[in-house]
Amino acid sequence: MADDVLILKTSGVPLFAKCYGGQTCKNHPDHTLQSGFLAALFSFSKEAFSSNGVKSVIFEDFKLDFKVDEVNELIVVLTNPLREDERKIEKHLSDTHKTFVEKYHPVINSLVYDTNLFVDFDQDLVKLEVVTNNAKKDLPLEKIPFWKKIFARKK
Repeated sequence: MADDVLILKTSGVPLFAKCYGGQTCKNHPDHTLQSGFLAALFSFSKEAFSSNGVKSVIFEDFKLDFKVDEVNELIVVLTNPLREDERKIEKHLSDTHKTFVEKYHPVINSLVYDTNLFVDFDQDLVKLEVVTNNAKKDLPLEKIPFWKKIFARKK
């Protein structure tokens, strides 16, 4: 099961970021700052190493697994324990991406982002068995000073 779920635009704008209480969340609780880094990592890996971009990044005690949708300009990132089965991770990435796009398609392709629109996505992640329970930590992205400027564009 995923410890964290982050969904962001390829530009780095975070849409959904929640911690589900795994060891990764305890060790690295500030996920909102990671969204820009993850988008930059994807862009750099695509330019420098592979036209497909990064698939996963392995750290000492966890790994980041990516699914990129360039049509909708989305990056889905799951933080997983190292021992997690690769087939399960692929299914979780695919299911998370598919459900998010189906549910929020009109919103994710607009220029106005309100993270409150995605709060009920927790329930979908539990149903998909990507996570075991609702978020342990909700990350209020629009309250972070840097992102206030981005979210200020909404009417």
